[in-house]
Amino acid sequence: MSKQMTPEEYVEHTGNDCPSCREKNSVILEGHLETDGASAWSNCSCDVCGAIWTEEYKLVSYNNLEPGEK
Repeated sequence: MSKQMTPEEYVEHTGNDCPSCREKNSVILEGHLETDGASAWSNCSCDVCGAIWTEEYKLVSYNNLEPGEK
């Protein structure tokens, strides 16, 4: 069995690989994105090994602002 990824390794792999079995492109987002202020999270699972975990997101900036006419 493969060694589990650290959270840092998971981010380096852009969240596409299972942090438990390391299978590539096996992540399934479960349900919808939950939010609280500048943080958000979503439940995920692996369609290969069945592991489940929560992905965490953090607001860091914005882009492509188009000011209104008012």
